[in-house]
Amino acid sequence: MSLEENIKNYANLKIKQGKFELVELIAKERANVILVVSMLVIGILVTFFGSFYASVLINDYLKSEHLGFGIVFMFWLLSLLGLLFAKKSIKEYLFEQFIESNVPA
Repeated sequence: MSLEENIKNYANLKIKQGKFELVELIAKERANVILVVSMLVIGILVTFFGSFYASVLINDYLKSEHLGFGIVFMFWLLSLLGLLFAKKSIKEYLFEQFIESNVPA
């Protein structure tokens, strides 16, 4: 084998290795996305049905048909308002955590 053939073989092997690493990276990210989406959907369903159940229990306890739903609604509304007011500080905190864990020293 000549030097030229060795260099071509080496280049071809490096290209194949790069393709393999790219496919591996894509597969890992795809799996992460599927997992996060699945967890998000399940979390939304659990929250919805849990809130509905809590509303029914509160209705039963208060002997009302609608008061429990109003109380649970107010809980979620206050939670949303709290997140909206703290949005800037939460963003800054998450940004700092991401930078600290991903930027090499």
